[in-house]
Amino acid sequence: METITLVTPDVSCEHCKRTIEREIGALDGIQGVDVDIDSKHVTVTYNATRIAKSDIVDKLDDEGYPVAG
Repeated sequence: METITLVTPDVSCEHCKRTIEREIGALDGIQGVDVDIDSKHVTVTYNATRIAKSDIVDKLDDEGYPVAG
């Protein structure tokens, strides 16, 4: 398992948090998702042999939460 922390500047409320946790959590290979609204951090634990970091970043973008940097 690998863990990454991504900065998503558009996270602002509980709805954002729930949407990200639901949509990213539904992807194959995701072990866990935690969203911190105040810091705008999304921490994802995933199986790198089943999903690429770029797929996670792309899904966040698709949901309206592009990753900074």
